[in-house]
Amino acid sequence: MQAGITFNALDICDDEHLAEQYGIRIPVVKIVDSQSELNWPFDLEALEEFLGA
Repeated sequence: MQAGITFNALDICDDEHLAEQYGIRIPVVKIVDSQSELNWPFDLEALEEFLGA
């Protein structure tokens, strides 16, 4: 929210595959078009760099 971007939040708790895949690295920011992922831990600066802001 601090970066002022639009996003969709997805709760992985109800999906065994996603919980296994992302379990200890959430939150994860994923750019769907490129499949690029930014895993926790990250700060606002790292997020902005990842998003190309």
